[in-house]
Amino acid sequence: LEAMACGLPIITTDLEGNRGYGLNEENSVLVSKNEYKAYVDNVIELLRNETQINIFSNNMVANAQQYE
Repeated sequence: LEAMACGLPIITTDLEGNRGYGLNEENSVLVSKNEYKAYVDNVIELLRNETQINIFSNNMVANAQQYE
């Protein structure tokens, strides 16, 4: 939640607890459990895409405000 409030884009595992905060492709990337290559590929892709970082960041902050 703190990362969301700071506007940090998140790449995390697609587990029930993470789905409550992370909306796949809206404010984060959810990767299947044990899919290490997919995780790394998504980190690299996000680092190369400043527009997507900004979209995720803005959406993360908006989502985090629901929990204030």
